[in-house]
Amino acid sequence: MNTDLKALAERLGIAEYPEELEPVFEKMQGLLSFSQITDTLTYLHEEYAPFGEYYDFLLRGAEALQHDEALLTWFSLGVTYCQDATEKEATRFPIPPSDETLARDAFSALLIAMEFPETVKRYRARGFDEAQIKKNLDNLAHDIHVNVITKGKVALAHYGWLIHYTKAHIFDDMGFNFQPWKWSDEAILLKNRQSGEYAFLMLKGKFTAQGTVAGIRGKEDEPAIFEAALEETDDAFIGYRAIGQQQRVSVTRETFRKSEWEAVLRPGDDVINFHIPRGADLSPAYVEACIARGAELMKKYYPECKFNYTVCTSWMLDPKLLDVLPVGSKISQFIRRFVLHPTGDTAGDACMSYVFPGENGAIETLSENTSLQRGIKSMMLGGNFIFWTTGVWM
Repeated sequence: MNTDLKALAERLGIAEYPEELEPVFEKMQGLLSFSQITDTLTYLHEEYAPFGEYYDFLLRGAEALQHDEALLTWFSLGVTYCQDATEKEATRFPIPPSDETLARDAFSALLIAMEFPETVKRYRARGFDEAQIKKNLDNLAHDIHVNVITKGKVALAHYGWLIHYTKAHIFDDMGFNFQPWKWSDEAILLKNRQSGEYAFLMLKGKFTAQGTVAGIRGKEDEPAIFEAALEETDDAFIGYRAIGQQQRVSVTRETFRKSEWEAVLRPGDDVINFHIPRGADLSPAYVEACIARGAELMKKYYPECKFNYTVCTSWMLDPKLLDVLPVGSKISQFIRRFVLHPTGDTAGDACMSYVFPGENGAIETLSENTSLQRGIKSMMLGGNFIFWTTGVWM
């Protein structure tokens, strides 16, 4: 490991960094100047206004960077590295931990902004017009706003999420996000050739005697009894079926004859990854129109994505919400449009910051102003929690 780079990282409180940073650091020519950073911010502000009310915050952050040579060096390294890095590599770039100074609070937002000129070129190359490009870049201000209302602080909330945009690997339309993706869940989706019924079979995972994922929050004392695995023969699929509306799997293996069932989604297959931003309209007819529109645009802008299905992973798909929300609620109707399988991963802060923004106290103190707040609070007081759940739109 490069000694100078290691010393710099340690000085900034960064414990680890990808080794790919070392040759970039060695070849880096000088540090970014205040004018280089602000010229980029000014261009973006005048052409696309992606910073909204936070433009001054970024300008002041750029000025503060100039007074911290170590941080400015790491920032210059990040700008150099991320512009040529792949999406996966860029998400691995370590952001220095906050010390409540302006320079560090603005660091990740400035890093994203510095790549936006290249981002514009990437979207243009795919055929996006200027209005559509602006809509995608606006996520920077939106993400800062989310942090303000959930954490009470002006700073970027999700650096890794914004990387999808810098690499032009996602787009916004009608209030939702659409992303070309590869199905990577440990499950395959079967479809009945006659009835059209769907069934998820799990490829792996450890489960309890009730068929729930072993070790999940609130059920840590329930031991794993069996491990799911799929057996595929010339004639059949044999495995553990996901009972999505109960967030568990069957406790015995089931056989699905290939004469009756076909595999329509396997790991590695192209899909549209559908994301739900804060405040999105979940009215059933509107969501259906959005997903249809997203599929049209995906074919237009990302023709290499040969998808057959739109998928979503969200805490809003946790079927336990069906027990605490009215049958006709938008979220309840949304959940029922998906074929689901459990993940066992708690939604944690993603759910809490959405439902109880800015509240960090004990469960007993959480607000009860909406049916969603009352339902989730009651659920947690009873020892149950909301989990990420994956579904395929039908």
